[in-house]
Amino acid sequence: RVGLTRLAGMTVLNTYVPQGKSVDHPDYEVKKRFLERVRGLVLREMEGPFLWVGDLNVAPTDADVTHPENKRDHVCFCRDIQERFARTSEGLTDLLRTFHPDPGEFTFFDYRVKDALARNIGWRIDHALASPSLAPLATDCFVEREPRGWERPSDHTPLVADFALP
Repeated sequence: RVGLTRLAGMTVLNTYVPQGKSVDHPDYEVKKRFLERVRGLVLREMEGPFLWVGDLNVAPTDADVTHPENKRDHVCFCRDIQERFARTSEGLTDLLRTFHPDPGEFTFFDYRVKDALARNIGWRIDHALASPSLAPLATDCFVEREPRGWERPSDHTPLVADFALP
């Protein structure tokens, strides 16, 4: 899914990148093609203030998952998808890592893992990535964990990016 809008003098691309199911499933190829197509949008829009947000279904580094050694073959963490994501997002600033560089900041907590939120067992697969002209205007970016603790919450929790726009 893709939503592209222009507001407050910037372009915002909101995507849901297909999860991919497994590396040997046809949906994994769909995920890879999706990222390639998004790269075209990123290149086209990157000259101005541009923000790419959403459930991107990629944990780019070991710091973005709990127990990375157990996840090397997962469709959201395998080396191939991390490299494709790096090419797609090249030139963009990862706002969460700008403001919170340490591991342990997660946006997804699996319901199948007992007390995942309380034990901080998660994944960072939701992102806010800003162009060179927009990134300096960011004043904060953080994971808002409280909604994940609500009754019947999503397995994702909000990622918030704040900007001081002119």
